[in-house]
Amino acid sequence: MNIFQIAAKYAANLMGIATPEEREALENWKQESVWHTNLAERLDQEEDFKANQQLLERFSVTEAWKKMEKNHRKPNRKKLELIKRELAEYDAVVITGASSGIGRGIVELIDEVSHVRLCNISRSFPSFLSDRKDFLHVPCDLKNSAEISAAIPRIFGFIGAVRNGNPPKILLVNNSGFGAYGEFPEPSVSRNCEMVDVNVRAVAMLCGEFADAIRAGRGSIINIASTAAFQACPQLAVYAATKSFVKSFTLGISHELRKHGCKCLCVCPGPTSSNFFRAAGFDTPPLPSGFGHEPRDVAEAALEALARGKILKIVGRTNFLQCAATRFVPTALLVKISGFVLERIRSLK
Repeated sequence: MNIFQIAAKYAANLMGIATPEEREALENWKQESVWHTNLAERLDQEEDFKANQQLLERFSVTEAWKKMEKNHRKPNRKKLELIKRELAEYDAVVITGASSGIGRGIVELIDEVSHVRLCNISRSFPSFLSDRKDFLHVPCDLKNSAEISAAIPRIFGFIGAVRNGNPPKILLVNNSGFGAYGEFPEPSVSRNCEMVDVNVRAVAMLCGEFADAIRAGRGSIINIASTAAFQACPQLAVYAATKSFVKSFTLGISHELRKHGCKCLCVCPGPTSSNFFRAAGFDTPPLPSGFGHEPRDVAEAALEALARGKILKIVGRTNFLQCAATRFVPTALLVKISGFVLERIRSLK
């Protein structure tokens, strides 16, 4: 095997899509020489792969990695079939913030595998859905409780005709949220309070407004949190606290709703290609190209986890390990490390 093939197979192995034959071939290749073993150790570590990108480019490994990423993003038929069967059970999906980012990724995936009625709640109209049938956009500023309350009757009017005399089965997706970098109270006290309104109050309010309907129709809730929910984050103190609320709140009501035959899932993605950093005050995302998730990856992970009845989904293996590590690292050290990293990111603004 040439180095391109080796790199491609290791990329597949890291992504969990390598076949048993490929894994056996890699083990045999590692035994051929010390040089093979040393290179294999680099290729076998996802973090080292990215950190040593310049070194590995000499062997055209970057192209192999890109090729494997492209292959990895090809539709997984089993996963999509599972998601399709799950969505077939619902009469309507109500989502916040479908115009961009993760929300758009979720809606595009739903549109790909289902014809379920769809309602979007946000200030921005998702223009890519302008020709979709059975779609309702409800203009609403989620910072404003009065606007949310006023939107509810219109949403139920849209959903109500789905089943003749039977309670509709609803999937509620609380996706909208934003963050802001800076030492508290930067960027302003009012902006931080708006963050609490959108990330916390709107989530709790919509879950409350839909609770009876979801119980009656044995529906489901997906709340989008963040890996920031697992630790305190200097420079992102309010944002991390709001996402910690979302995680704790979702896990709590999941137990309450389960006895009614309902599902409730908290999804915790890491950095994702979206407008998050722009909303947080960055002109350009302060992350390396290719770092983080695509919205589609988060959407697939979320809907697959819902179909499997999970209550918590951390998106990405590396993120899972990092979140798990927070249980064992002393809190003071964790905050210090987090602060150091986020202060470095802030310096890029």
